[in-house]
Amino acid sequence: MSIQTRNHLVELLLSLRQRLLDACEKNDKTQLSYLKITFGMLIEAAYTTEYKALIAILVDLEDAARDSMTGVDWKGSIPSIEVIEKSCL
Repeated sequence: MSIQTRNHLVELLLSLRQRLLDACEKNDKTQLSYLKITFGMLIEAAYTTEYKALIAILVDLEDAARDSMTGVDWKGSIPSIEVIEKSCL
């Protein structure tokens, strides 16, 4: 994967992470639902690449969206900025 592609991937994941944090803070069930669907679609695409670090991050993001949407007290963990950046190296 080229450096430019990796940088775009990191930017995309960080943007989605921030949207998730904002939706959780506002308890925006509609946005959480959209994010859960988005993460699910990205997970399916990531499985075709067998990029395990990316899959793990997306699964964590999807779990956090689902847990927030259903009112579960943070069983899912939102990956840190550092984890996202390191996983895309």
